[in-house]
Amino acid sequence: MKKLTVVFVLVLGFGSQVFAQQDSLKAKTLLGGKVKQLGLLVSTEGQFSGLNGGFRPSSGASAMLLINQKLGIGLAGYGIGSLNETVGQINTEAAYGGLQLEYTPKPMSVFHVSFPLLIGGGMARLDTVGVSSGSRGRGFDGGGKGKGGKNDKYDAADSGYDGKSSFNRGATFGFIQPGVRAEVNLFKYAKLFAGVNYRIALNSSSTTLTNSKLTGFGVQAGLKFGFFDFNLRKH
Repeated sequence: MKKLTVVFVLVLGFGSQVFAQQDSLKAKTLLGGKVKQLGLLVSTEGQFSGLNGGFRPSSGASAMLLINQKLGIGLAGYGIGSLNETVGQINTEAAYGGLQLEYTPKPMSVFHVSFPLLIGGGMARLDTVGVSSGSRGRGFDGGGKGKGGKNDKYDAADSGYDGKSSFNRGATFGFIQPGVRAEVNLFKYAKLFAGVNYRIALNSSSTTLTNSKLTGFGVQAGLKFGFFDFNLRKH
């Protein structure tokens, strides 16, 4: 009986040590397993982005779920246009978007910083201003007559390009866009921000619009609106 008691005590002691070691080996997480607040926001912004050797106007929007006011997870998208309206001039336009993550270390401070990261894909194309009509989005055939339609034609002698189908279709690409923003809490439901980002293009499908031409630096400013601090414990 004494032997059984000793064995039971030893097994109990060994088991407690195993469970203690397993508890100490638990991974530490960013949120510590405690979600105290949730929020939902939308943002709109203006931007100037580098694209194909130029600095072009861009607009964007996003929607995100906030966790503890610090971590944002959602979707964002941008469209890049052109300032060039010269007849016969070839322009570059693009649209891209995807999953956006954003971390804000001190969201309660009036002035603070955040670190957005956008990962996704996009499309870019070369466009031209019609020779005869002067309207954007029309190609030209070298004879001075604007041509509409999705598959615009370009004259090699005038444009400097060979008018191959791959050129007319444009390009698809993936990208990673890290950034940093300075933010100010305007009032409970709105924030103003300004920042910079760098779009790194990957796996472009075009030999004309290569990764290097689709990669670019951006400067942005915008507004965030939403409920940032819905307290779960109170509800």
